[in-house]
Amino acid sequence: MSDKQDRSLPHEEEGAQIELSAEQLLSLTESRSSTAPAVSAAPAVSTAPAMPAAPAVPATSAASSHDAESALAAPRALDRWKSAAAMTGIGSVLVLAATIGYQSLHPTPYTPPPPPPPVAEIDPPPPPVTAPASNEPPVLVRNPFDRREVFEFPPGTAPEEAKAAVADALLERARERQAAYDARRPKRRRSG
Repeated sequence: MSDKQDRSLPHEEEGAQIELSAEQLLSLTESRSSTAPAVSAAPAVSTAPAMPAAPAVPATSAASSHDAESALAAPRALDRWKSAAAMTGIGSVLVLAATIGYQSLHPTPYTPPPPPPPVAEIDPPPPPVTAPASNEPPVLVRNPFDRREVFEFPPGTAPEEAKAAVADALLERARERQAAYDARRPKRRRSG
């Protein structure tokens, strides 16, 4: 501007600042971040009377410069995170591929399973102690409930002892049969 034009402006318009909308600020930051420097100036809207066109001056206040810096910093930070995430992903894929490749080239050797433990040999049971052969016949006792069944006891057993032993054996057999019967059939309630 020339000094003459500068003097003709009223005092209040000398330090005029331009307020940019968010869209205009974004377009400025995009044009600044592109490789080809392009400056776009938005027309200033003024309520003052028409004057000769003055070049547009960007805002120099602290608030507008801070907004511009944060608008520029946000995409850069986002780009840094994207590149860091991409590098991490690529690194993990490479480590996985290297591990799989190594394992395929160097397989673990086959190790046969351990042999089963040896089976302990069992000595045959000692022969039963036989009573000395005597000329007496063994004591025989018939089952009182089934005449076909006969219990045999060694010779010299008293007949009373043999009958008591038969009674105990039959009683034990009856208890086992009753338990098996009860296990197969549930108990029913008697209607009273």
